[in-house]
Amino acid sequence: MKKIEVGKFYTPTSIIEPKLSSKEDDLIIALKSTPKVIGIIKDIQPSTYLVGFKLLNGTTEENLYEAASSLMKNNKCDLVVANDLIDIKAGNHKAMIIDKAGKKDYAESKTDIAQKLIERIWGDMSLDALIRGIYVN
Repeated sequence: MKKIEVGKFYTPTSIIEPKLSSKEDDLIIALKSTPKVIGIIKDIQPSTYLVGFKLLNGTTEENLYEAASSLMKNNKCDLVVANDLIDIKAGNHKAMIIDKAGKKDYAESKTDIAQKLIERIWGDMSLDALIRGIYVN
């Protein structure tokens, strides 16, 4: 049997009425996948600057890059921050930041990640504003 985080990724397929009896020894619950919000953001608001986050555990850099690229493509992300749980320790938070062109940038801490995201988002949004003729201060 697979261990899952029920409330995070799955919801019951139906609501049981009336209240269940506490005398039941076994209970079988049918679950369905919960839709990911990230997948509909650009459909609702195409101009949103969307940053996706991908966390894997015990993988190669190549697999992490492929998973992040897939997240970017499938959800129309502008950037993706990808990291491996193994590389996250107290005072150390390594991450790979990937843009739509496939360019990789690396960060070594939460502060470094935040700084690089701010620089990239500000740079991309300022460039977009210049292209559209909007002044950004």
